[in-house]
Amino acid sequence: MSKKNTISIGLLGFGVVGQGVWKNIEKNRIALEYRLGTQLKITQIVVKDSSKARDVDVPAGICSEDSARVVDNPEIDIVCELMGGTGKALELTRRALNQGKIVVTANKALICEHGEELFEIARRK
Repeated sequence: MSKKNTISIGLLGFGVVGQGVWKNIEKNRIALEYRLGTQLKITQIVVKDSSKARDVDVPAGICSEDSARVVDNPEIDIVCELMGGTGKALELTRRALNQGKIVVTANKALICEHGEELFEIARRK
Protein backbone atom coordinates (compact mmCIF):
# COMPACT_ATOMS: atom_id res chain seq x y z
CA MET A 1 0.00 0.00 0.00
CA SER A 2 1.48 3.36 -0.99
CA LYS A 3 1.48 6.31 1.35
CA LYS A 4 -0.19 9.57 0.30
CA ASN A 5 2.14 12.44 -0.54
CA THR A 6 -0.32 15.02 0.79
CA ILE A 7 -3.03 14.96 3.43
CA SER A 8 -5.79 17.31 2.34
CA ILE A 9 -7.62 19.12 5.16
CA GLY A 10 -10.94 20.97 5.01
CA LEU A 11 -12.03 23.41 7.69
CA LEU A 12 -15.70 23.87 8.58
CA GLY A 13 -15.57 27.26 10.22
CA PHE A 14 -12.92 29.96 10.22
CA GLY A 15 -13.60 32.05 13.28
CA VAL A 16 -11.21 32.30 16.22
CA VAL A 17 -10.69 28.52 16.45
CA GLY A 18 -10.46 27.92 12.70
CA GLN A 19 -7.95 30.71 12.25
CA GLY A 20 -6.00 29.31 15.21
CA VAL A 21 -5.87 25.89 13.54
CA TRP A 22 -4.62 27.52 10.33
CA LYS A 23 -1.95 29.51 12.21
CA ASN A 24 -0.75 26.48 14.16
CA ILE A 25 -0.48 24.25 11.12
CA GLU A 26 1.47 26.96 9.31
CA LYS A 27 3.72 27.69 12.31
CA ASN A 28 4.49 24.00 12.92
CA ARG A 29 4.32 22.75 9.34
CA ILE A 30 7.92 21.52 9.07
CA ALA A 31 7.78 19.52 12.30
CA LEU A 32 4.31 18.11 11.57
CA GLU A 33 5.21 17.04 8.06
CA TYR A 34 8.48 15.51 9.24
CA ARG A 35 6.68 13.49 11.92
CA LEU A 36 3.90 12.39 9.58
CA GLY A 37 6.14 11.73 6.60
CA THR A 38 3.73 13.57 4.31
CA GLN A 39 2.68 17.08 3.39
CA LEU A 40 -0.32 18.81 4.99
CA LYS A 41 -2.48 21.12 2.93
CA ILE A 42 -5.60 23.01 3.97
CA THR A 43 -7.38 22.99 0.64
CA GLN A 44 -10.90 24.21 1.48
CA ILE A 45 -12.41 26.43 4.16
CA VAL A 46 -16.13 26.85 4.73
CA VAL A 47 -17.23 30.13 6.32
CA LYS A 48 -20.62 31.48 7.30
CA ASP A 49 -19.98 34.87 5.67
CA SER A 50 -17.32 35.09 2.97
CA SER A 51 -17.42 38.90 2.97
CA LYS A 52 -16.32 39.10 6.63
CA ALA A 53 -12.79 40.37 7.26
CA ARG A 54 -10.48 37.89 8.98
CA ASP A 55 -7.10 38.18 10.66
CA VAL A 56 -5.57 35.43 8.54
CA ASP A 57 -4.87 35.76 4.83
CA VAL A 58 -5.50 32.57 2.92
CA PRO A 59 -4.96 31.77 -0.76
CA ALA A 60 -7.68 33.00 -3.08
CA GLY A 61 -10.40 30.54 -3.92
CA ILE A 62 -10.22 28.24 -0.91
CA CYS A 63 -12.89 30.02 1.17
CA SER A 64 -16.53 29.33 0.40
CA GLU A 65 -19.96 29.35 2.02
CA ASP A 66 -20.67 25.96 0.40
CA SER A 67 -20.12 23.15 2.92
CA ALA A 68 -20.15 20.55 0.12
CA ARG A 69 -16.71 21.82 -0.94
CA VAL A 70 -15.36 20.20 2.22
CA VAL A 71 -17.81 17.50 3.27
CA ASP A 72 -18.60 16.03 -0.15
CA ASN A 73 -15.20 16.61 -1.72
CA PRO A 74 -13.49 13.26 -2.36
CA GLU A 75 -10.09 14.98 -2.25
CA ILE A 76 -10.52 16.02 1.41
CA ASP A 77 -9.00 13.47 3.81
CA ILE A 78 -9.63 15.21 7.14
CA VAL A 79 -12.58 17.43 8.05
CA CYS A 80 -12.06 19.80 10.98
CA GLU A 81 -15.45 20.76 12.41
CA LEU A 82 -14.83 24.18 13.95
CA MET A 83 -18.31 25.69 13.74
CA GLY A 84 -19.65 24.90 17.18
CA GLY A 85 -23.23 24.18 18.10
CA THR A 86 -25.17 21.04 17.35
CA GLY A 87 -27.35 21.96 14.38
CA LYS A 88 -25.39 22.38 11.16
CA ALA A 89 -22.27 20.92 12.81
CA LEU A 90 -24.10 17.66 13.50
CA GLU A 91 -25.47 17.41 9.96
CA LEU A 92 -22.06 18.03 8.38
CA THR A 93 -20.22 15.72 10.78
CA ARG A 94 -22.68 12.92 10.01
CA ARG A 95 -22.24 13.44 6.27
CA ALA A 96 -18.45 13.43 6.51
CA LEU A 97 -18.36 10.31 8.70
CA ASN A 98 -20.82 8.50 6.42
CA GLN A 99 -18.34 9.05 3.59
CA GLY A 100 -15.56 7.50 5.66
CA LYS A 101 -13.73 10.76 6.30
CA ILE A 102 -11.72 11.48 9.42
CA VAL A 103 -13.43 14.19 11.46
CA VAL A 104 -11.67 16.25 14.11
CA THR A 105 -13.72 18.38 16.50
CA ALA A 106 -13.44 20.01 19.89
CA ASN A 107 -17.17 20.70 19.92
CA LYS A 108 -18.12 19.62 23.45
CA ALA A 109 -21.85 20.09 22.92
CA LEU A 110 -21.79 17.95 19.79
CA ILE A 111 -19.85 15.18 21.52
CA CYS A 112 -21.97 15.28 24.70
CA GLU A 113 -25.30 15.18 22.87
CA HIS A 114 -24.42 13.00 19.87
CA GLY A 115 -21.08 11.36 20.60
CA GLU A 116 -22.38 7.79 20.76
CA GLU A 117 -24.21 8.14 17.45
CA LEU A 118 -21.19 9.72 15.75
CA PHE A 119 -18.88 7.03 17.13
CA GLU A 120 -21.19 4.34 15.72
CA ILE A 121 -21.19 5.98 12.29
CA ALA A 122 -17.38 6.19 12.32
CA ARG A 123 -17.03 2.61 13.57
CA ARG A 124 -19.19 1.27 10.71
CA LYS A 125 -17.04 2.96 8.09
